[in-house]
Amino acid sequence: MGALGVLTASGMACGSGSPPQPSPAPEALTVKRMLPDTGPTEGLVTVSITGTGFQPGLTVNLGGPATNVVVSGTTVISATAPAHAEGIVDLTVTNPDGRSVTLAHAYEYVRIAVTSVKPASGLIGKWVRIDGFGFVRGASIVTFGETRATETVFQGDTTIFAVAPAHEPGTVDVGVTNAGAPGATLPGAYTYYPVTLSVTPSVVAPGGQLTVSWTAPSGLSALDWIGLYKIGDSNSHFITYEYAEPRSGSRTFTAPMQPGQYEFRYLVDDEYNDAARSGPITVTAGAFGAARGASTMPTSLAAQRDDRVDARGPAHRPVTRRNRHNHEHDRASPQR
Repeated sequence: MGALGVLTASGMACGSGSPPQPSPAPEALTVKRMLPDTGPTEGLVTVSITGTGFQPGLTVNLGGPATNVVVSGTTVISATAPAHAEGIVDLTVTNPDGRSVTLAHAYEYVRIAVTSVKPASGLIGKWVRIDGFGFVRGASIVTFGETRATETVFQGDTTIFAVAPAHEPGTVDVGVTNAGAPGATLPGAYTYYPVTLSVTPSVVAPGGQLTVSWTAPSGLSALDWIGLYKIGDSNSHFITYEYAEPRSGSRTFTAPMQPGQYEFRYLVDDEYNDAARSGPITVTAGAFGAARGASTMPTSLAAQRDDRVDARGPAHRPVTRRNRHNHEHDRASPQR
């Protein structure tokens, strides 16, 4: 007697005589996005591709065959972009079963790019880190808006440090241009915050009292400071100083004993880069302590000075006042 089959609820017999089950249809092959979407002409950038239906052994083409292709599951690919001339190319993914999919205009090869600026906000005089690629030692010019940064430190073809130059409050683009070649810009990369500084009186007798008032945004460095200077002296030659704590407030200083022209400066991050200056203070024996009104110079006017930046950069930082005076606070590092 032959073997008995087992009927299922649908009436199909199970057992040795069951028909083969059809193979499931392959998952649809799609590409949804790729990051980054810009890279240097030299290639060597690792890109991440997301989509569906990816199979082990597939190939990736970005204007040429990509290398180091790794498939993670069916939805993620990582690969290294090849070298290519400047321009925009399509992305093509081809599975071993012959199916392929193309994402048009997916990747751009460029000679230079700015990819990030950190921190993205702060005062005039703040050290910022600019990352990207294609930077050239001695030839890369950094701009904040239309203003060139005069203090920069080159730390390789992918990183430059720069002091944010004088500028009105607001958001600006940050660009890097190599001399004699096209540059690159990161739109809206840095936001300048306003800071004000004023002093009363503007005319004072030697040893008289001066009241300095300032306003600055919250959330800035606790190491910003206010220094008293003889007009014309560099930022490293302060007479006396106080930290700008709290963020907005006032302090009383004693005027110098030597007659002359002086000013206060608001300096950033325990460095010698000023974000604002007061108006001039006249110390004269004939003042007899008479108050002649507040002396103030808005940031917009301080921005016009051409001698306001003295920092030497993160690669060779100046000796800070706190090191010389054995101050109790720890020394701050610039953004790296």
